[in-house]
Amino acid sequence: MAASHHLAMYNFGLHVAAYDQPEVLGFRLREPLNFAAAERAAGFVGRSGYDGEAGPASWGVQVFPRFI
Repeated sequence: MAASHHLAMYNFGLHVAAYDQPEVLGFRLREPLNFAAAERAAGFVGRSGYDGEAGPASWGVQVFPRFI
């Protein structure tokens, strides 16, 4: 059955330490699994990657929220 709706999601996190530090290792290890689960979901269209990184192409300039 074809999906009748699509969901666009912007996901970001505020880490307790820099991305390459041990404090966020659990997040880093789960990240590929989370992306894979999203890609298997019914109605999945695509996701943006990051310039200069392996994976899907970037959809544009990476932006960060100014406030939460």
